[in-house]
Amino acid sequence: MADPIREFQADRIKLLTFIEQNQRLFDKFFDLADQYNGSLVEAKQHVRDHEPDGPVTLGPFRRSKSNPTVTYVPGLVPASVLGMPGVVKSIDTAALEVLVRAGAVNESEVEGARMEKAKTPSVSGPKEVVVKL
Repeated sequence: MADPIREFQADRIKLLTFIEQNQRLFDKFFDLADQYNGSLVEAKQHVRDHEPDGPVTLGPFRRSKSNPTVTYVPGLVPASVLGMPGVVKSIDTAALEVLVRAGAVNESEVEGARMEKAKTPSVSGPKEVVVKL
């Protein structure tokens, strides 16, 4: 059975060796990519700031219409409204756990609503090589 870690390390060495053997080409490529990415950020900001408000197309860039959004401050909404179905979609689990541990909320009050979910462990390592335009 193949060892995916060893295969990755071998492929990584091949890629780094190829880059090293073609250093001038990759130096130029990275310079051009940095220049491209910088002008991309500036162009997007130009389109974002373009007057008048509303949708606009400038070259390959499109800006959608921006509608204002409404938010409510939870502490200012009456508890009777927060208790209505559909108003509260999620619970700040960390804050509720702190309140339970501190004794401010009786655990038996929330026991029926408490569920444990299995988590997938995160894996960190080298980043993916991506080249796309």
